[in-house]
Amino acid sequence: MDCSGRITGARLTKNSLGWHICFRVEQPAVKFSPITGPPIGVDRGVIHSLALSDGRNLDMPRLLTRGEEHRLRQLERRASRRRMARTAGKPMSGRGRKSYREVASLRARQARRRQDWLHKATTMIGRNHSVVVVEHLRIQSMTRSSRGTIERPGRNVSGKARLNRSILSMGWGKGERMLAYKLQANSGILIRVLAAYSSQTCASCGHVAAESRRSRDRFQCVACGHASSADTNAAQVLLARGLAAHSGTAPGHGVAGREAFAVGQAEKRRPASGAIE
Repeated sequence: MDCSGRITGARLTKNSLGWHICFRVEQPAVKFSPITGPPIGVDRGVIHSLALSDGRNLDMPRLLTRGEEHRLRQLERRASRRRMARTAGKPMSGRGRKSYREVASLRARQARRRQDWLHKATTMIGRNHSVVVVEHLRIQSMTRSSRGTIERPGRNVSGKARLNRSILSMGWGKGERMLAYKLQANSGILIRVLAAYSSQTCASCGHVAAESRRSRDRFQCVACGHASSADTNAAQVLLARGLAAHSGTAPGHGVAGREAFAVGQAEKRRPASGAIE
């Protein structure tokens, strides 16, 4: 094997494609020229995967073809029927194991395509923008089940479950981690700000009103009349918050200044001040 660096370790793994060996190689750090591109805000969503403050939308393509999706549903139903038919304590049949292997293969293909798209999108952003502002999202809390308990059952459980699947399929957390290390390698900066009220705040005048959000994809300020795509407006609001916090013009702690977005917001609706851990 031709390797220019020093091999310091290896790891053997198995997935739906079979066994793989991954070598850890030590090489000299590659120096990149500093980025000089303009700062940009990024709003993550389920309609548009990444909405940028300059008006561009980066949409994740279909990860499985319609035929592959149909095949996946068939395999999952077949695996479920065979699991229900299996007697407790008996080993799984060969057909059952085959169904699970085929489901895992399609799911792995879907995951590889998602990761490929995320790498391409984050590389494009990281190479062309010196400062990137994103929302500080608690994805685990956002995707928590609303099933509830027997005493206090949840409401709209199936709708919340579909939303959770849509959020998880976008790979928000993985995309943010990719942006972080790619910006660091290119001497760029990743700023995380609070997302509260970003969908209700006008990027032009700073007025906060739920009525400004006319629909899922349109925003029109009830104060100044500014109209734009809802996702683009939210990305512009995030960019303004991030730049204000980073420059030190907004109270708060570091780049996560909680008051960087409180323009036009009633005092009682402001989040408590403090730092994001």
